Amino acid sequence: LGHILESYHQLPHGIAVTFGIDFAIRWSVHRKYLDPRVFEKIHSFNAHFVPIKTLPIPKRSLEQLLNQDKKRTQSGQTRFVFLSDIGRPRIKAVTTSEFLAEALRQGWAQ
Repeated sequence: LGHILESYHQLPHGIAVTFGIDFAIRWSVHRKYLDPRVFEKIHSFNAHFVPIKTLPIPKRSLEQLLNQDKKRTQSGQTRFVFLSDIGRPRIKAVTTSEFLAEALRQGWAQ
């Protein structure tokens, strides 16, 4: 999501990546990969430097930019980095519809 936000909203790279990390850790909690207490530690640390706010993107634009992502697999899925703990990534392939549903749930898509 970070690189999509960077492209669509012309955000500085670091801010966009921080927003993307927040999206990823929220989704990790939602999928029950990450303990909510660990989420709070990471979220509050990031928010100390960059206030986290959603900057929605039209769903169609988000889908188009996602389909151009370098993490796309040949099967049309995207390799997404979830977190199971600090320093413990969990890479899973997600479909475009899963990504869009989560972006809608979190308010990043409209």
